Amino acid sequence: MKKISVLACCLFIYSQLCFSQGQGPPPPPGNHGSNDNQPLNGAPSGGGAPIGDGVWIMIALGVGGLLYSQRELLKIKKVK
Repeated sequence: MKKISVLACCLFIYSQLCFSQGQGPPPPPGNHGSNDNQPLNGAPSGGGAPIGDGVWIMIALGVGGLLYSQRELLKIKKVK
């Protein structure tokens, strides 16, 4: 039974690796390579995506994870 479950697990991982290949990038826009080489619709470089709030959320999650792990380590040391 254990061999079957290991085999099934390996086949599942292999199938995920085989079928999770992404498709290629889209073709460049029509004015690509022109002398001005401006982005489409006057959008700023990077598409104008706001990343400021996302960075702070990621930092807060990282700090929270560090504090949680330190608390758990202190609990383990107190038990010993």
